[in-house]
Amino acid sequence: MASHLEAHRDHLATALRDHEAGRHSMRNIYKKMNRNTEELPCIIAELENNVSTIERSHEQLQRVKATSQEHFSYHRGILDDFDELGEIMADMLLHQEKIEVSHISFSVRLSPHCCGHRQTAYQFSYNELLIELARLRKYREAA
Repeated sequence: MASHLEAHRDHLATALRDHEAGRHSMRNIYKKMNRNTEELPCIIAELENNVSTIERSHEQLQRVKATSQEHFSYHRGILDDFDELGEIMADMLLHQEKIEVSHISFSVRLSPHCCGHRQTAYQFSYNELLIELARLRKYREAA
């Protein structure tokens, strides 16, 4: 398109120079000018078509930009939520570690008591077993 306009301008400039140099008559110059002028409406129509295409592309790009900004805002919100979730999880892990430490210290203090209690329970069960075996032996001998 621009090349057509440049060619038109160049033809006019060449025709003017040729006329000034006396190489061509004014009639030939007018013919060239008329031919070039007849091409101008097509060139202008094509330019207007290109302008409307550019405007449509611009509108489409504006819509895409707006949509992209909405997506960006949405994803930014998700990232903020993840940051908040990360902080909550870090607090939970810290709380869990504190509970584990207190549980371990409690378990260390409780362990001897539990072992003693188990020992006593096993001993009690073993003694009951011995008593039951003795009773069964007694019944067998009596029979």
